Amino acid sequence: FPGLLVGLFREDIESQLASWKKACDTGIWMTGQTVQPSPFPCLQDAREKIICTNKRLYECCDLVYSYESLVNHWDHIVKIILTEANWPIVHIDKAISKQL
Repeated sequence: FPGLLVGLFREDIESQLASWKKACDTGIWMTGQTVQPSPFPCLQDAREKIICTNKRLYECCDLVYSYESLVNHWDHIVKIILTEANWPIVHIDKAISKQL
């Protein structure tokens, strides 16, 4: 089944680390999903995992965007994604508030 794989990452690694730690500590990874809290990896290991994951996104995804660029250029990037996916161009509102 052909599809379009879009990767999304945060440029700000320190913010990503803080979010990751919060999710590990609370067990809340996204709105409506709670799991058992889990240990946060040591800081150096966590940074290395983020760097490796970001590199992997560029290797395996059709399109890769940072969260920050998506927020700042929402309409443009959504149009690119819809075009690449061969979907109709429609307006998609972005969320205006953080969920967690």
